[in-house]
Amino acid sequence: MYRGRNGRKCAAGCLISDEEYLPTMEHMAWEELVDEGLPAHHEDLIQELQKIHDNESIELWELKLEELRKTYFETIE
Repeated sequence: MYRGRNGRKCAAGCLISDEEYLPTMEHMAWEELVDEGLPAHHEDLIQELQKIHDNESIELWELKLEELRKTYFETIE
């Protein structure tokens, strides 16, 4: 979910301003939100973050995020 209780937001949800956010966005993939008009900046990276959050156990997040960092950022260095 992009928004949760007590103002909590997921990694992708924090990239949606309160003015842009609509409850109908919940359970939509980032790609669908871009198709609906959200800016497409870093779309691939955000989708990968969503996959880790939604599909991997919390115990694997650090490993998977490190793999993602290497994929996206080591080529820049």
